[in-house]
Amino acid sequence: MILTILSVITFLVGLSAGQSCGAFTNSILCDSEPACIWEGQANGVCKCSSPVQLDILFGVDTSRSIGQNGFEIQKQFIEGLVDQGIANGTRIGFYMFDTEVNRAESLQFWDKQDLLAFVNGMSWSAGNWTNTPELISYGLEHFANTYEADRQQIFVIITDGSPCLPDSQGGCPQSVCQYRTQVFQAGVRVVVIGIGDGLSVKYLKCVTQSYNDWNPVSSFSVSAFQSILGSLSDVLCPVSKEFKV
Repeated sequence: MILTILSVITFLVGLSAGQSCGAFTNSILCDSEPACIWEGQANGVCKCSSPVQLDILFGVDTSRSIGQNGFEIQKQFIEGLVDQGIANGTRIGFYMFDTEVNRAESLQFWDKQDLLAFVNGMSWSAGNWTNTPELISYGLEHFANTYEADRQQIFVIITDGSPCLPDSQGGCPQSVCQYRTQVFQAGVRVVVIGIGDGLSVKYLKCVTQSYNDWNPVSSFSVSAFQSILGSLSDVLCPVSKEFKV
């Protein structure tokens, strides 16, 4: 289906080698990548320095199926992203969701220590349901209210299950494909990090737009999350933007 209302679709071009900046362990390799910069001396780290202006809203699943240990691994993964994998000029926000959606932090520029402290302080609420439809609805509303033409809007949804609500609200499982047209027309790039085997592609993948936007993670383990860093960096730490009609 061609959406004629769209005159421009933005594509982000990522690191040439499909690696995250954090994968480079010395300044020579790090500084050879146009979207990375080495910070510190011999014991420094390689961080994203993308010139592309991004707004990244994280939708973080806090439902019961995540579990306390799983949630801690999620937090560790997000902490690594915001510390090394996302450029300093990015506006970042956080919505937490299970039965309800907690619009915890709107899109904003952060002091790095405040950002890391917020992520470290996120808590698992163990709600009974996975209210992805309301998450996407609220996210689209927030992106509309904060839109700036020179900034690419990215919605990163981290979840381990298909959308699921009480029977009075549509039951389990249910699709979010009703938001597909709205997502595409708004130019919002939805990136899904789907953990385990509880998430069916037919209920959520429909709002993604490219191969790198659907990121399956096999389990709640550090190595499983690390396996998707390369494809994520293509989206969250792009070298440049290309505009296509």
